[in-house]
Amino acid sequence: MIYSILITSDYLWIPVSPEQPLEKISFMVGDKRIYEFMIPVSKGSNDKQVYPFSFYSPVPVDSWKNREMTIIGSFTDDFINAVKQSDDLPTEVSSIVSTGKTGSDASPEVFPLVHFAAPGWINDPNGLFYKDGLWHLYFQYNPFDTRWQNMTWGHAVSHDLLHWTQHPSVLFPDGTGSMFSGSCLPLSDELLSFFYTSAGDATDWGKEYHSTFTQRVALSTDNGETLIKTKHKQLMSEIHPDDPDNLVLLELAPGNRDPKVYRDEINGGFYMVLFLEKNDYAVLHSEGNDFTRWKLTQRLSMAPGWECPDLRQLPSPKGKRWLFWTSDGFYHTGSFDGYCFTKDSEGPKRAYLNSLAYAGQSFQIYRPGRRPEESSADKDDSFYDRVVFIHWLRTSNKEHSFTGIMGIPRELYLDSDDTLHMSPVKEWTDALRLVSPDAETFSESSDAGIKSSSKEKKSSWSISHEAPLELDITEIEDAISVNVFGLNIDYWSGSHLLRVEKGNADFHEDHKDITVPDPEPSTDIIFPEAPKDIRLIIDRGIVEVSANSDSLNAFFEVNSYELKGTVTVEGSCSSKLYIIAG
Repeated sequence: MIYSILITSDYLWIPVSPEQPLEKISFMVGDKRIYEFMIPVSKGSNDKQVYPFSFYSPVPVDSWKNREMTIIGSFTDDFINAVKQSDDLPTEVSSIVSTGKTGSDASPEVFPLVHFAAPGWINDPNGLFYKDGLWHLYFQYNPFDTRWQNMTWGHAVSHDLLHWTQHPSVLFPDGTGSMFSGSCLPLSDELLSFFYTSAGDATDWGKEYHSTFTQRVALSTDNGETLIKTKHKQLMSEIHPDDPDNLVLLELAPGNRDPKVYRDEINGGFYMVLFLEKNDYAVLHSEGNDFTRWKLTQRLSMAPGWECPDLRQLPSPKGKRWLFWTSDGFYHTGSFDGYCFTKDSEGPKRAYLNSLAYAGQSFQIYRPGRRPEESSADKDDSFYDRVVFIHWLRTSNKEHSFTGIMGIPRELYLDSDDTLHMSPVKEWTDALRLVSPDAETFSESSDAGIKSSSKEKKSSWSISHEAPLELDITEIEDAISVNVFGLNIDYWSGSHLLRVEKGNADFHEDHKDITVPDPEPSTDIIFPEAPKDIRLIIDRGIVEVSANSDSLNAFFEVNSYELKGTVTVEGSCSSKLYIIAG
C-alpha cells in the first residue's frame, strides 16, 4: 500500500501492536527515504472495529512540515487510519494483554518506579553524560515492538538519577545501518559529540548500500536534545539520511562496535576503546583537537570479555587506578599511558554473580570552565570526580508493553585489593527514609548435639503505600528468611546460597545466541564467601542483590509488581528497612 500525508505537526504517531507480524514500512519525502522500520502490523480489528495497539511511537517529522510524506509498505487501512499527527509526545501506554481494548477495558501499563523502562524494547545504555544539572541517558531502543529490531537511540533525562523523563529519540537507522551503541564526548559548553556504530548489515536499507560496521559521530548544540549526523559543525543544518558525512573510522574487524571515547588527559587529544571481535578490543588515539582521525595504538585480548568496553580511572586507596570493563562484568585493573593498557594480571575479576546485568557504561560528567568570580564553594570537585555507572537488566517483562529495564545507577570505586565495588549512587541513599518496625521478637535456637546457640530475631514492617525499598541485613550469623510483599528470599549460611523465589536470573530469550560464561540456576546465586552484609533493592518486577560492601552483585527478574504490604525478616541478623520517599 502507498499512502500520502501532508506533514503539519512535529511528530507522526505510529500505532504499535507488539509481537505481531513484522512489515517493512518506508517513509519518503520526494525521492528521498527518510525513515524505514520493521513495524509489527496487526491484520485484524477488535470487536469495535478499532485497530488494536498498545501505544503510539512518535517519529520526528518537523523538518518536513508543509511537505507531503509517502508511507509505503504492507499495512491495512485500519493501521494507517490509526496513524496520527501531533506537536506533543504520546503519554498513554496499555499493557500488552490490553492490546486492542479501549476505555475502561484497557489496563494502563505498570512500569517500575525507579528503574528506567520505555514502551518497546531497550538494551545497552549509550552516550551517558551529565551537564547543567541533568543526567542524560541514551539507550538502544526499538520504539515499535517489544522485540529487538530497528536499533535507535532513545533518550531520557533525570535530575536525581532515580526519576526519569523520556524525551524524543535522537538517532534512527539510515542507509549506513542501525544505530548501535556508543558514547558522548563533551567538547565545550556549547558542543557535544556522540560516537556510535552504524551496523551496516542489520537493516535492508544498509544492505542496499553494502554498508559495513563503521564508527560515526553526531553533534549537538542543544544539550543533547537533537543529534545531527555530521562531523562538521558548520554543516549541522543539512540532512543526509542515505549517507551522512560523519564517518570517523572504517571497519577494523567484522562487527566491530561500541566506541567509548574520552579526552586523553596524559598526552592531549582523545582516546577510544572499541570492541573488535571474539574477545579482542582496540585502543585508538586522535591527536590534538581532531576527533575525526583515529590511529590504532593497541589490539588486546580480554577473554572472556565481549562487547561494550569502558576504560577509565577509578578512585581507590592507592590513588586513582585504571580499570578496563567489558559487558558481562569482567574487568581488569592496570596501567594506561593514553595509547596502551597493561593488565596487572592475566585473570580477570567479575563484578556480577549472574547474567541479568549487561553492557554497563559510565557517565561523562561535564566540568565547565571555572570563571574567576566563582569561589571554590561554587564547584565541588568531588562531584566531578565521581564515576557513575548504569547497566541494562535483560528482563523479559512478559505480558507487558516493555522489554528490558535499566539498573539503579551505581558509583564505582576500587578497594586496596583492586576489587570493584558498585554502590548505589548518593542520590539513592539520600532519598532513603528509615521505616520503623511494627514488631521485633527474639528466640534462642540451637542445633541438637552442638554446644552453640544463636539468637533469632523476627522483624516485621507494614508499608501502606507503594514505594521502592531497600533492605539492609548485617551481623549475619546463620540462615535468613525474608518475605517482601509475598516474595520469599532465603539465605543459607552453610552453602552461602541465596535464593529468590520464582526469580529469573537468565536473560531474555532473544539473546540466547550470546555466550554466557555461567549458565546458573535461574533462582539461585552462591556467594564465594560468607557475606558480612546483604543489601536488597526491590522495585516492580526486579530484585537487586549486593553483598560485602557492594562488591558481589546479582539481579533477579520477578513476577511480583506489588510494592506495599508486609515485609518480614527472620534469622540471626540485624536488619533495617528503607523506602524511597517521593
